Amino acid sequence: MKKWKFVLPMLAAILMLTVVAPAGAQKTKGPKLTVNRTSFNIDDVKPGSTVTQDFILKNTGDEEVRILKVISSCGCTVAKYEKTIAPGQSSPVTLKVKVYPDWAGRRFSQSSVLETTDPQAENISLTVNISVAKK
Repeated sequence: MKKWKFVLPMLAAILMLTVVAPAGAQKTKGPKLTVNRTSFNIDDVKPGSTVTQDFILKNTGDEEVRILKVISSCGCTVAKYEKTIAPGQSSPVTLKVKVYPDWAGRRFSQSSVLETTDPQAENISLTVNISVAKK
């Protein structure tokens, strides 16, 4: 009977290790980028104004994520961003869109595509959908 008092706690410990170990093994290896959202809607924008929207990127991997380049859909859209994001850190990408006066009364979308070192998210498109007020 004394033998079981020792064996049962050991078996319980081994069982717990086999359940916990696989969960820890699932941690993301390499760079891993997540985004809080990929599009944003803005209504009743004044013609001739500039729209600014932040998208938050987070590196949930164990290696640095690099943004290699950004391509915007139009010269009216500019992206401001950090080129590297350390593991566990977050960083904003700010899209600024110039809304021209002759766009009054229209709806349109402007986007920027980020090329990254995350093999699961090599290209991330961030879009601002804008509804411009009539003059």
